[in-house]
Amino acid sequence: MSRAGHFLEMKKRGDKIVVLTAYDAPTARAEAESGVDIVMVGDSVGTNVLGYSSERDVKLADMV
Repeated sequence: MSRAGHFLEMKKRGDKIVVLTAYDAPTARAEAESGVDIVMVGDSVGTNVLGYSSERDVKLADMV
């Protein structure tokens, strides 16, 4: 079964889907190892953690 199919089945059963946001690679790794259903990764580390005025200022090195 595909991941999408897995989540559709969870939704049909009324199961909760746990999603956490990761701002960098170490956090993503820890979240994935914890067993959450989805780790959402984005570039908002710049504004939420590093103090940049825009997500467009984020470089790959900031997230890895």
